[in-house]
Amino acid sequence: MAENFQPALRIGTSKFTLTSDSIECAHKSPHSTSPNIVVMDWEQGAFRWRELSASQNLSAELSRSEHLRPSTPSDWLRGFIGDLDRPKVSVGLKLGKKRSQAKGDRSLVKQDLVFVQPPPDIAASYTDFVKSGLALQRSALGVTHTSEVYLDAYTGRKGFGGANKLVADGNVEIHPARPPYSETNFVPLCISVDTRNLYFLPHVLVVQNGLNVSANSYDSVRLQISEWNLQVQSVPQGAEFLGYVWKFMNKDGGPDRRYNNNYQIPVIRTWEVDFEIEDAGELHLAFSDRLAVTNFSNAFTKLQALSKSQPHKGSP
Repeated sequence: MAENFQPALRIGTSKFTLTSDSIECAHKSPHSTSPNIVVMDWEQGAFRWRELSASQNLSAELSRSEHLRPSTPSDWLRGFIGDLDRPKVSVGLKLGKKRSQAKGDRSLVKQDLVFVQPPPDIAASYTDFVKSGLALQRSALGVTHTSEVYLDAYTGRKGFGGANKLVADGNVEIHPARPPYSETNFVPLCISVDTRNLYFLPHVLVVQNGLNVSANSYDSVRLQISEWNLQVQSVPQGAEFLGYVWKFMNKDGGPDRRYNNNYQIPVIRTWEVDFEIEDAGELHLAFSDRLAVTNFSNAFTKLQALSKSQPHKGSP
């Protein structure tokens, strides 16, 4: 993964470089447009948004500097949806006449460029958080699940090896990913769960569920870690093996011999990571690596604390 918070972004043959108060736009081939560019930085403890409108009529092989102006791009989140029917450039867009140039221009039109310039403490904390999240994916992954149903004692013993809850497996992936149709100077941590994508940005958590997108301050996110035992079909490498249970068992843990199809099930120790997000529901993840979960929890808590100390101003 590239180092976070780079000062320059490249799309095709175009390069956009952020300076203290402007964007340098350099094109190796003629382009009639550039994408909307949003810069988010911290000034005197508050978030500040600046927006660069689409520049037009850029000369071939000529660098041009566009000055940034204060702005509040309330529709920036549409970049997470990827609505191609609403261009992200100013009215009057004129694509290049040549087919190759027009194709390049359309590529730019579909992008929102986002430069984030956090202070050093938040930048370092965020980088550590992303690394700890990726370590979860790389670790000895036990099981991920999206929901749970609790069982009474009798039902748990008769067919479920004495379990007190059932979990529904989900297609979960933890990976570095930029939101669709957005190009950023950093790589966010993304947790994908079936149709949901959670993008952990330095200042806000964005939840995308189909076409529904919400921005959630870290104040509204609650993280809880719990330890429990999990029945698995096979023991993952590196997992803490606890022993076996019978599928149909008696109160004392022995096999219920009334069932001919009784067999033993391996049990491992797991650590559950639960996210509760206001207006976005819950997310349950379970892993078999204690250290990876602890590091992730500590990194998130630190990022959350730093985010709380920064007043939000003009966030999307």
